[in-house]
Amino acid sequence: MEDWRLSKAEYDILLSYIGCGDILNADILVFGNEEGTGGYTVTENVKARTRLITTDESSDVRNYCIEANNWREGFYYPDFEGLFTGYEKKHSKGFTKGVFNAAIARLCLAHERNSQSNWFEGSPNTDEFCVIKEYIGDKLYKPKTEGIQTALIDWRPLPRSTERKWYPNEYGAVALSPEDKPNQGNPYLAAFNKPKGRFKPQKYSTSSFSDFKEDTNLRARIIKNALTKSRAQILLGIGGAAGFKKDALELMFGKNLFSSIPFSCDMRNSKGQLQKAFKAEISLDNRVLYIFLIPFPSAGLGFISQENALGMLAELSDKYLKPILMNKN
Repeated sequence: MEDWRLSKAEYDILLSYIGCGDILNADILVFGNEEGTGGYTVTENVKARTRLITTDESSDVRNYCIEANNWREGFYYPDFEGLFTGYEKKHSKGFTKGVFNAAIARLCLAHERNSQSNWFEGSPNTDEFCVIKEYIGDKLYKPKTEGIQTALIDWRPLPRSTERKWYPNEYGAVALSPEDKPNQGNPYLAAFNKPKGRFKPQKYSTSSFSDFKEDTNLRARIIKNALTKSRAQILLGIGGAAGFKKDALELMFGKNLFSSIPFSCDMRNSKGQLQKAFKAEISLDNRVLYIFLIPFPSAGLGFISQENALGMLAELSDKYLKPILMNKN
């Protein structure tokens, strides 16, 4: 696979692949920027998803389509690790490092465990943090018979190990951006990072690969349908609260959806700028969908201190999420 390069057919499949976990039966849907690579190569990530459609395994994906037997209208896979049968992982199984998944695990544990444990303490040496790590590896974005069901939906379709990196060999047909300058001359990122903005394809040498503006509209339509068909009452976006995920959701559901929500903790970032969080309530045929967009809960990136970041999560849990989860069907 060393000389592999993403084809248009593979790209079109990825446009319809929206995430992992039991999306239709989740309690909390998490709205991410794009999928990471989970310790596998970019090539393996693309092949793991596209082979669900292009090989004999396609019969299995019928169980995970948003619209029955029609993967083009959106499909997912219930267990991320299950995608990679036969591939060698480049780091150990289990715990995925980083603040993002730990934040979701903390919120779930705070509701699931009726105990005096404080799931919003920052020390990595506490017993609680060991449980958080275990929860991420064993239960997050995976089908469960009890507790809070979580699933992940991502806005951009191409997996990367980090948003700070581009893959000019593997993704060279999409954009020839330098590895360390992913946004340079990149029509795909230009379109998906400004879903409500004007897109000028003539500025890009690889714009003939796909109609990237139409791709954002297609992705928005597929995700909107998934959000509508799911039983989840909560959609949670972490990081860049006022950024492209907010724009993408307004593209799906209309303008003026969001209002600012207050937190009592210090919401300033490391530069002293006040960060905002947003909430929207979408009335659907079968339920109300509550959307929360919050800053990235980390010291340095988002907050002056980790104590403030975790304080925001604790308040989000108690004040906003708990009343909804306690009344779930």
